[in-house]
Amino acid sequence: GHTMAVFEDKLWLIGGNEEGGIYKNDIWRYDEELEEWTEVTDPAAGAPFSPRYAHATVVFKNKLWVIGGRLGGTDYANDVWCYDGELEEWTEVTDPATGAPFSGRYAHTTTVFDNKLWGIGGFDEDYKNDVWYSPDGITWTEITDPATGAPFPGRGSHAVAVFEDKLWLIGGYKGAQNYLGDIWVME
Repeated sequence: GHTMAVFEDKLWLIGGNEEGGIYKNDIWRYDEELEEWTEVTDPAAGAPFSPRYAHATVVFKNKLWVIGGRLGGTDYANDVWCYDGELEEWTEVTDPATGAPFSGRYAHTTTVFDNKLWGIGGFDEDYKNDVWYSPDGITWTEITDPATGAPFPGRGSHAVAVFEDKLWLIGGYKGAQNYLGDIWVME
């Protein structure tokens, strides 16, 4: 349930959950020169965003982004946060009252493709097959039909990667022990 990213030449570990279903919003940074992990959040308070797991983390436009995730029970986030390394500050870029236009979710994927952030699929009480993009992390546009979604089945826990100027989506989970092994490509 936690996420990792390489940002400012360091490895960052964000959130997740631990035994007993305790959700986390702590942030750790690994410095290879020092061979040391350092908690960069206040151990008592954590990050300014809610504890969560199965969220998405990505580096985009020289900032570290955290998007969505499961907050507990049937509570799913659709908030978008970014960390500015120069200011050493987290900012929620979506309206705290409404979040992003996509529904709250977890086990979704986010990647950078064509100089935009892309968000694909995930879970809430259903399996999502919607595809969203943002040029700035603030304004989001759905490219799929809201009524039907993408041509691929809804899923979470899938993988995405950019390869040869194409966005690749592979596999995932669709519930009831239904593991997907399909491959989809977008140019």
